[in-house]
Formats: sequence, structure tokens, C-alpha cells
Amino acid sequence: MAGDTPTPPKPPIDKAYSITSIKACIPTPLDLDKLNYNSWSSLFQRFCKTYEVHHHLAAPLTTATSTVDPLHDTNDSLVVMWIYATISPKLVEMIVDVDSTANGVWNRLKDLFHDNKDARITQLDNEIRNMVIGNLSITDFFQQLKSKADRLANLESPIKDTSLVTYAINGVRSKYPDAARVIRLREKAPTFDELRSLMLLEESDMSNSSHGNSSFHNTSSSPMVLVASTSNANKTRTMSTSGLDVCQNFQRGSLQRKFLSDAQHATLQTPCRTQLTLIQAWVLMVTL
Repeated sequence: MAGDTPTPPKPPIDKAYSITSIKACIPTPLDLDKLNYNSWSSLFQRFCKTYEVHHHLAAPLTTATSTVDPLHDTNDSLVVMWIYATISPKLVEMIVDVDSTANGVWNRLKDLFHDNKDARITQLDNEIRNMVIGNLSITDFFQQLKSKADRLANLESPIKDTSLVTYAINGVRSKYPDAARVIRLREKAPTFDELRSLMLLEESDMSNSSHGNSSFHNTSSSPMVLVASTSNANKTRTMSTSGLDVCQNFQRGSLQRKFLSDAQHATLQTPCRTQLTLIQAWVLMVTL
């Protein structure tokens, strides 16, 4: 109706209390094993700014001119609960305290992730420099390499992309020597993401080539069967022998590996073919 006063929008803090799950906005919890403090803290601060409660993460103001917020403790407790909901259970047990403020919990987490920082940086740097692909796929190898690089960045010791590319090439050289050599000779070195794409293509090409060779050697156009003949039989005897003769010779002679064409293999009688199939690919010479 005309003249009605429009309903004012809810303040951001009021909207914050209607959030059912903060994990939808911060999907990866903070974890000591992952060393993902930088990425987690960036997302969490962004989330708090959205609802205008980011000041709870900072040290409280103590000046006489600062206004007192009657809902400060309530809102501060909400931020603490958000922190607990987005960190690993192990971390919750380490920092939980009924009297903790948001700022106190925030600083405690920061200290935990920066304890022994120099030792952690040295360890991760050595691991990255000495990583080799081994039996890993290209995807898994590059993912592990990137994960370690992210951990170093979280410890405020980021690795340059060019250095990461060098470590990656060194790591795949034992399994893909030709590709590594060609990439090294390029005038312009690829980025880390470009190198991963190139190595995925190389991995796919080698897999297809290996599969093709395997199919060629196992084609059904030249089935291998074991044909028997007596030790005194004429070695010039041709493969035109009937299927019945072949079976009889098999039963009383020594085995020899021979190859029959499809047409010749098809002429063998059913009982004989059954016997030959059972002993196919077993031995080269057996004396009955």
C-alpha cells in the first residue's frame, strides 16, 4: 500500500544466526597434518567479513571512546563455534576452553601452525626436491607435489613456479626420460599446469602404445596349440595331418610346439581340440 514504510533489511549479524552449516562455505577443515592454515584462515576471515564479525578475531579495543556492544559476548561466542566447526577434531581437543574468546582461539591456532616452522620448511623442501614418480600415476604425482608446495606456502615459504617445474621434471625423468629431455630443451619452460598437461598426454600415449603391442601378440589369428608326434616321426611331415592323427600322435609321442592356422585348427575334431586346449601354453617338451 502507498505510504507504507518498507521493511528494513536484516543486519548481517542477524543473517549469521540463520546459517545451518558453515562447512558449505569452508569445506576443508583446518588440519595439522595438512598444514593448510593459510588457505583456511583466508576463507574464514572472508566469511566473517561477510557478516561483519571479523573484528572479533582481532584484539579487543580498550580505549575509553570505544562503544560497548551489548551483544558482543553473544556474537563472539558464535564466532568461536564457527572456528570449532571448521577445524579437525584433534585441534578442537587441543584448544577447546569454555572461557576462550574468538581472538584467543584464533591466536592459539596461529601459534600451533607456526611452531617449529623452520624445521618443517626444511623437511618439506627436501621432500619436494627428492620426489620421484615411482609407481604413481602422473595425476597422483603432480597432486602430491602441489600439496607439499601448498604446505610450504602455508608456512610462509612459497616455492616459485619455475622451481616447482624443475622438481617435477626431475621426478618424472626416470619413467619418462624422452619427454623430460625434450621439455628441458624447450626455449621457454612450461608452467607447472602446462607441464602436468604435457605429461598426461605422454602417459596416455605410452599406455595406448603398450596396449596395442599386447593386443598384437595375443591376436586370435594365430592360435597356439601343442601338436604331438613320435620322436621318430618324419620331421618334414606337413600340417595337413588330420585331426584324428594329431590326437593319436599326441597320446603316444612327445610334445612339440607348433602353430596352426585358423583353418587347420578348425579341422581338428572336438575331442582332440578339447585335449589340446587343456594343455595349451604349459610345456615345450613332455615325455609321456
